[in-house]
Amino acid sequence: MTLHNGRFANKKYKTVQVGYIAAGMYQALKRIQRIVEPEGEFNIVSNDTEVVKLVLHRFKNVVQCEEFEFGFKEREEAEKDENRNKRVIELAKYLEALQKGVYSKREIREAAGIDQAHFSDYLKNERIVRLVQNKVITMTYRSIERL
Repeated sequence: MTLHNGRFANKKYKTVQVGYIAAGMYQALKRIQRIVEPEGEFNIVSNDTEVVKLVLHRFKNVVQCEEFEFGFKEREEAEKDENRNKRVIELAKYLEALQKGVYSKREIREAAGIDQAHFSDYLKNERIVRLVQNKVITMTYRSIERL
């Protein structure tokens, strides 16, 4: 039952999974027009070309088939990286501006506006690691000391 990118690693299971998805899409398209000789325009939006080919293979006289690249995921990832870089810069500036002393990680996380689930990722960023290497701060399990 091992998965690889949302698909079963086992070829038999993967074939059943892809066939099931293609059959569902085919049935949905057939329900749109129930006349004997349907004629219409359909847009299938999927990033799985194998499934789309299986669906189109079942229809006779497919006239035109175009592929479009929307790029939503790439744009979303770029925005996410940009926001993360801004937050890391803000966190580094905040840590540098602190007075000497020991501060809890929770206190710093809340002041920087970073959620708990991602705070450790921010602390592993090269800018923050550089602060540790340059002996500006030291980190322990629950606290950060400004030197």
